[in-house]
Amino acid sequence: IALLLSNLGYLYNWKTDYDLAEEYSKKALDMLRRVLGENSAHEDICRTLRNLGDTYHGRGVLDKAVDYYIKPVRMLIDLHGADTDHRDIADAYTRLGRICILCEQHEQADHHLKTALDMYNRMYSGTEPKIEVAAVFREFGRNHFSKGDFKKALSHYHQELDIYRKISTKVESSLNLGATLFQIGVCYQQLEDYEAAEQYSIQALSEYRRVYGEDSPHKDIKQAAATVEEVKQQSKLKTCADDQ
Repeated sequence: IALLLSNLGYLYNWKTDYDLAEEYSKKALDMLRRVLGENSAHEDICRTLRNLGDTYHGRGVLDKAVDYYIKPVRMLIDLHGADTDHRDIADAYTRLGRICILCEQHEQADHHLKTALDMYNRMYSGTEPKIEVAAVFREFGRNHFSKGDFKKALSHYHQELDIYRKISTKVESSLNLGATLFQIGVCYQQLEDYEAAEQYSIQALSEYRRVYGEDSPHKDIKQAAATVEEVKQQSKLKTCADDQ
């Protein structure tokens, strides 16, 4: 029953119904602690704590999100050992990096993301590209973008894009491809390379329409379409200014 409640918490996070997500995740956590022990280190407890971290992240309650993301890291290290490379530990560090970006703790974000990336590289050396690694590059991109370092952000977004294109047959990658193309376009826009910005924004718009449907009113489609028109106008203004 506890696992069912935890899965419901995950589902309601995905649906952005954070009240129900919190309710089911807390019930799951209470039940798991009664069964396994209040201070027990267990993967099901880690998963449920992570769900609660996602809930508070979604609500924008960042201090609570950090707290619920840190607990699974410590617990997973206790479970698997401090020198063990483990997918769940790397994922937990990626989530910590993501929340540190929102808290404008850029050095800490960089540290957590580097820890995650190093761990994934050791785990996946010599294997096909993994979507988890793409997620780390995305957060690196966000971290540098939020600091105004658009060239570094662009480099990381391109690394993310390369992975998605190599695994483009997988559903997970296609759902992120449009967002990555869009962010690359925005970086070029900030760097005033409007030709490249338009190119990537059009690619993002095409990908969004493929995923959501050609006539979908989805906000991502509207945002990408607006950006395409915006960079076209900026390009014209820059050309006029250069000609004067």
